[in-house]
Amino acid sequence: MESDRILAIDWSGNKRLSSQRKHIWMADWNRGAVTLTNKRTGTETVNAVVAAGRDTPATVAGFDFSFSYPAWFLAQRGLTSAPALWKQAQEQGDAWLQSCEPPFWGRPARTCPLDHWEPLCRGFRSTECEVRKSSGKWPSSSFKIGGAGAVGTGSLRGMPHLLTLQKSGFSIWPFDPPRLPMAIEIYPRIFTKGTVVTDQGARAKHLEGTAFRLLSDDVLAAAQHSPDAFDALCAMIGMVESRKQLATLPARPHRALEGEIWMPLQM
Repeated sequence: MESDRILAIDWSGNKRLSSQRKHIWMADWNRGAVTLTNKRTGTETVNAVVAAGRDTPATVAGFDFSFSYPAWFLAQRGLTSAPALWKQAQEQGDAWLQSCEPPFWGRPARTCPLDHWEPLCRGFRSTECEVRKSSGKWPSSSFKIGGAGAVGTGSLRGMPHLLTLQKSGFSIWPFDPPRLPMAIEIYPRIFTKGTVVTDQGARAKHLEGTAFRLLSDDVLAAAQHSPDAFDALCAMIGMVESRKQLATLPARPHRALEGEIWMPLQM
């Protein structure tokens, strides 16, 4: 069995709707047909994913924000499940962003706590440490909510949408028993093969690879001109190449609090 539809979403945590419509890109592989689109808000993007899952039940959607935090963070707040965290993020996320109290950091005068790094690595989930060992790429701390490479804002504003997906019938892996349609956490740097994604020339060079040769000129042009579109497209290609694996992901009950970044088996 293989997935019939693969979606990769390059997310944005920007509060401005105009910025969301510019920076949120969705790469959509639908039984071989590929589109690459933006101009949706975060809510509109999630609604489009819900509609895709309704139309094509064998759908896997990858989102590039953190689905959870380190287990100690949940325990500190008396949270016993990731959905409880998503609900709290829905209710308190904007306040966390505004105050930027530890363990959050990245805003002016809010530097990274020393214990976020080795040897304690309290700023990282087990899955982020495993990505580093497997790929040599180091995902940013989910607590980083300002500065270059910050993933924390998008994560806080993305987590509540996981509740919407869950209620619509999506399995959120690995928090739910795996089944299609399914949403997974992805890390696009795994799929961009060391390309400097901020460099348009480097993006264009990467898009000359064989994995992209059958794509339309419109898709390739969008990926060449936008690093966000490029990330979505590269992640989608990587997911399509592993769609048999995606359709048979195992249950991971030991990751039901922190979550897991999906990685292809060959890594």
